[in-house]
Amino acid sequence: IRFIDKNITLVKENILNINNINIKLDQHTKNGLIWNTKDYGKLFCYNLNYFDFLNQINSNTYIDYNQKLIKKWIAVNKNFKNIEYESYVISLRLVNWIIYLLKNNNSDVVILNSILQQANLLSKKIEYNIQANHLIKNAKCLIFVGIFFNNNISEKFYKIGINLFNDEIDKQILKDGAHY
Repeated sequence: IRFIDKNITLVKENILNINNINIKLDQHTKNGLIWNTKDYGKLFCYNLNYFDFLNQINSNTYIDYNQKLIKKWIAVNKNFKNIEYESYVISLRLVNWIIYLLKNNNSDVVILNSILQQANLLSKKIEYNIQANHLIKNAKCLIFVGIFFNNNISEKFYKIGINLFNDEIDKQILKDGAHY
């Protein structure tokens, strides 16, 4: 499980604070929706789309809002070429969504279908070209999806993820225990 960056917090419904910048999550910026805006830079968009704030310490205060926010994200983010659908971003987001769903005993069909759709996309866009932590995150995500759904459809994600993880651990963890 990834530790939540203390510089990213949901401070109240619809207001996310990233590195001391308060952002209204439903706002449109001069360059588009907040989820893929260029107004604050690419790293900002990455952090926003990871959804780390779903599992922050006070997240139980926002359970219903967070579910609505995920569903709104699903409804407005349809362009698979945008930053929201880069493999690393999908990898972090889906793990956060799954933890959120498990923590809150949530089985919303719209969210579950989106997770499967995004996992399918990820399974076709594994970051072999970048390697290192990106491949580990890709593998972890596919393993999470496979275990979470535990059905015939998700079994392929689990197999891809566990095989990738095993291959990468052998390559990336050196005999002395160091990471390359």
